[in-house]
Amino acid sequence: MRHSKTGKTPQDSTTGPGFLSRTTIALAIAIATLLIGATSAFAGVGFNVAPDVPTPVTVGDVVATSLTITNASNASQSADDVRLDSITLVPSCGTASVIGGDCPAGGFDPGVLRPSSTGTGGSGTSCAGVPFTIDLIDSAQGKYAFNHSTVVVLGAASRGGPLASCVIEFTTTVVKEATKDAFPATAGTQTLQTGAATGTDFGPTQANVGLTGAGFGTDVTTVNPSPTPPPPPPPITPPPPTTTPTPTPPVPCTPAPGPAPSGGELCSPGNTKGVCTPPPGPAPVGGELCAPQAARADCTTPPARAPKGGELCTRGKATITGRSGCQTKTFRIVVRGKQISKVIFTLDGKVVRTLRRPNSGRNYVLTVSPNRMRTGIHRVIAKVTFKRKSGTKAKKLRAVFQRCARKVTGPQFTG
Repeated sequence: MRHSKTGKTPQDSTTGPGFLSRTTIALAIAIATLLIGATSAFAGVGFNVAPDVPTPVTVGDVVATSLTITNASNASQSADDVRLDSITLVPSCGTASVIGGDCPAGGFDPGVLRPSSTGTGGSGTSCAGVPFTIDLIDSAQGKYAFNHSTVVVLGAASRGGPLASCVIEFTTTVVKEATKDAFPATAGTQTLQTGAATGTDFGPTQANVGLTGAGFGTDVTTVNPSPTPPPPPPPITPPPPTTTPTPTPPVPCTPAPGPAPSGGELCSPGNTKGVCTPPPGPAPVGGELCAPQAARADCTTPPARAPKGGELCTRGKATITGRSGCQTKTFRIVVRGKQISKVIFTLDGKVVRTLRRPNSGRNYVLTVSPNRMRTGIHRVIAKVTFKRKSGTKAKKLRAVFQRCARKVTGPQFTG
């Protein structure tokens, strides 16, 4: 949900039209902006500025975002091209009462949303393929500047179309929860984005060349806290210990009557347990031989143990690492973890590789070559399936990067 406002030179000022309204929150932004910035209507140079951050977002998300600047000059300036001079963005502000492209001190809430360090001009617009560096210029309010070494000229407002706009594409990381709510009456916690731009009339109307103007616009995003982690699995109860049987005490050998055979000892018939212990004196006739091999202890079965190489039940887990921001050289996206049975990699919605076993040590690796891709933002999703015995559901891991165009050096102009 966005609202934008044009700003004019002191001698040429006007109120700016609302750029876009998606919900009642955007309507509230529009009313607040009109109350703060309403002026008399005159002709001049101006812009519509529209930040766009998805809503809702959750702490830890990395989302695709954009900042659109459109030539909104009117009267005789509407037929002129306009050179972009400066572009700024405050990605998180805790109040709807913004002042141009700045967050007032009472609404400071920096660091909730953090833009990537680079951005790229969107395809088909006046800044297509132009690289932008995104630098923090005011840490108190968390304000960033979008710097570009290539001259960017917006087409005339009267002609309109995509060449009258510059769309800057980048990514934003949701770092933490907002500490201030820009719209307390609305469910959830909202943070406001305010973007601004300045520029100079570039002709062809000679009388207008050099006139300057500005504009700003806002968006609002609901920030959800990190999800509550699932409870830990119940502890695994070990099996009860195996009871060692109590050995049977030896049964004394009772000799039978009669003399003992040569070299032997006599025991009574039926003595099958224990150690054969002959009594003193000669064995009577008819006794049985108690051979030395008969004196053996019973076998005690040891407690049961896990087979060699066995393991306790372990839950599956997986993480993904790679590169974000502007990439031009080949790099790797790596999935690592435990109890993984299969990884399916998709790039921009298309399956590019399926791995049923690690292909780099213990890791599952996808090699990405950005120089073969179109400029702009690309998304990699790794669907990880775990072994059934782990009791872990499949999960999707995401990575986002940009393919940046080669740096284009254009003519340098002065205002």
